[in-house]
Amino acid sequence: MTAPGTDRAAAVAAAFTDIAERRAGGGYAPVHAAMAAACATDPHALDLASRAADGQNPPSLLLGAVQYLLARRDPGHALARFYPALTGRPAPDPRVDDPWPDLRAFLTRHRDRIAETVTTRLVQTHEVGRCSYLYPALTAVRRHAGAPLAAIEIGPSAGLTLVPDRYAYSYGDGATAGAPDSPLLLTSELRGPHRPPLDGGPEIAWRAGIDLNPLNLADAEDRTWLRSLVWPDHPDRAARLDTAFAAARTGELPTLHRGTASQHLPALLEQAPADAVVCVYHTAVTAHFTSRARAEHRDLLHRLSARRRILWLRAEPGEEPRLRFTDLESGRARTEVVLGDYHPHGAWLEWHHRG
Repeated sequence: MTAPGTDRAAAVAAAFTDIAERRAGGGYAPVHAAMAAACATDPHALDLASRAADGQNPPSLLLGAVQYLLARRDPGHALARFYPALTGRPAPDPRVDDPWPDLRAFLTRHRDRIAETVTTRLVQTHEVGRCSYLYPALTAVRRHAGAPLAAIEIGPSAGLTLVPDRYAYSYGDGATAGAPDSPLLLTSELRGPHRPPLDGGPEIAWRAGIDLNPLNLADAEDRTWLRSLVWPDHPDRAARLDTAFAAARTGELPTLHRGTASQHLPALLEQAPADAVVCVYHTAVTAHFTSRARAEHRDLLHRLSARRRILWLRAEPGEEPRLRFTDLESGRARTEVVLGDYHPHGAWLEWHHRG
């Protein structure tokens, strides 16, 4: 075992501690919190997690790799009892039955495969609940455009958020929007006095995605990896992800292009049907960019709008307004429309726009 550098190990340990005490603490995810707390002080766990690529989340990669290999290689290991999504049974209380001895044994047994997974995989948590605000947002964009949409998503991972029209939606008023026969029903609390536009849906005529590391919903290992990034305390989210996989595959899967927006957007604007209006959108993507990269992304869309009109929809943490789109044409912004506010995983939606 090669010890990571002191600064790197300290940063990774702090990231595990942050999960244990803040993100998963307070009873939100007690099993995950207990595992993270133990990893924060274990040199072997820190060494494996420190192999994550720059810009990645080492704790998520390590604990995701553990769940992935449990599912794919060693489902009978004693550690599996802490994963209800794998066993179908409730997990033990980690205050009574500490998961660390079994986790440590699993890290030792599968050290090489865990190291390979941490090194080669990326954290791509795919929260289909985002479609609870994307569906009405895209519907508002379509109404503004007055035409069907050619949807291009930046950072779609495996494409679940590229097919929001394949899910059903409930906003607490007894009505159902979206695809009525979908196996997936997404529920969201509607806040405030305004109701979002739902009639007619987004009417997506054509779609494509651009991602640095696109995953394939038709590939069982990619589906397992996405499921493995769901914390063990949340089997309901894992089950919803499985249902989303099935719903998304009821139609043709969209084409996902490996690379960056600057590499692929120019060609995709040419390929999009002439009778559709291009909508470029992203959620929780540019929030991870540097300020320079965000500026370059904005400038790219403005430049490309000189070739073809672009409706730019985004929902980015830390940006205000939270949910909005900009109508770009001839290299400039014609108008910006503020749509509302939302929970990151779609638990609630507060609609502001009256148009």
